[in-house]
Amino acid sequence: MSDDEALEHIGRLIDDSCDAAFERGAKRALHLLDELTKRPLTEEVAVLAEYFRANAWTMRSQIANIRQSSSWDSVELQGEMLAFTRAASHPGFMKLDNGRRCQILTNRANLLDRVGRSIDAIAGWDEALRIDPHFAKALGNRGAGLRQYAGMIDDNRERTILALHAYDSLCKAMAPDAVYDSVDFLPIIAQFKDMAKVLIFTEN
Repeated sequence: MSDDEALEHIGRLIDDSCDAAFERGAKRALHLLDELTKRPLTEEVAVLAEYFRANAWTMRSQIANIRQSSSWDSVELQGEMLAFTRAASHPGFMKLDNGRRCQILTNRANLLDRVGRSIDAIAGWDEALRIDPHFAKALGNRGAGLRQYAGMIDDNRERTILALHAYDSLCKAMAPDAVYDSVDFLPIIAQFKDMAKVLIFTEN
């Protein structure tokens, strides 16, 4: 296979294995990515290989049922974060289209938020939104992250300011000009809508 064909094959393997909760598929994808990266790849293919590697580790995390963990102790979470970080810092990152760059930065920020690094996560979502201010998942997850962070603040004024920013971000994620990177985005919008409603009632 050519590099592009190999990458497409690995991507399908990850997606199909995720749908079937087939852990061996994720392990096979990681093995194939190791083999692929032994080739002299273009910068664009090399950075996409790291992104696909992160997705394979994400799937292993989900199957291992550790998605709610707030610890770096798992091999899966460490592998996921390392792959996202390598992708985001790779020289080929800037050669990717805006949507893919936003996906990488948003997913990395989501993982940071999941393990309790709220400030770093917010910075990551903001970085994605500097690329595309309408990228819905960065907007929505930023709103959810700010909402959660606001709940940790004792000062009423500061908590209210954070909650307002959270509400604004969630509303932008539901706006007509919001850009979603998946076809089935209605459940995500419903989730963001529920979060926004909670913020209204909480702050009032």
